[in-house]
Amino acid sequence: MRIFASLHSVISALFHRSLVENEIEEGLRAHIQARANDLERSGVPHSEAERRARLEFGGYQKYKEEIREAQGTHFLETLIQDLRFALRVLRKAPGFTVFAILTLALGIGANTAIFSLIDGLMLQTLPIRDPGRSPNSCTTTPASLNLVSTVSRGTLTVSCATVIMFFRT
Repeated sequence: MRIFASLHSVISALFHRSLVENEIEEGLRAHIQARANDLERSGVPHSEAERRARLEFGGYQKYKEEIREAQGTHFLETLIQDLRFALRVLRKAPGFTVFAILTLALGIGANTAIFSLIDGLMLQTLPIRDPGRSPNSCTTTPASLNLVSTVSRGTLTVSCATVIMFFRT
């Protein structure tokens, strides 16, 4: 039940920001007023008690920030502000925007291609029944570490990767 309450608090803080800000402001004013009342009970005049309470409490922007951080909305608010700023900057520089999008597309495409190659060569099992019982036909000589077949002095050296690619096709 506590998860739902905290989720409700975060959602209301994001979408009803002015209400939450008013509640924070009201709570801070209530703390200052409570301290002023304590000072008045000890014999300090009303105006002097309020002044002392405000001085003791200090500027409450710091406290407002601490309350926002405690609510868990500080990270989301900062993220939304950063995204808005990034979109504004990208809208102002269309050449840079196209370059950034193409760079991201190229990087994602290259990453996908490399992972597909590694997945096909090393991570997938052979397409045969019970591959654990098949005899090991690959050797670990330095020539077999190459990904291409090589012919040297009339003998054919085939690497494990070449054999796996042959069985997959």
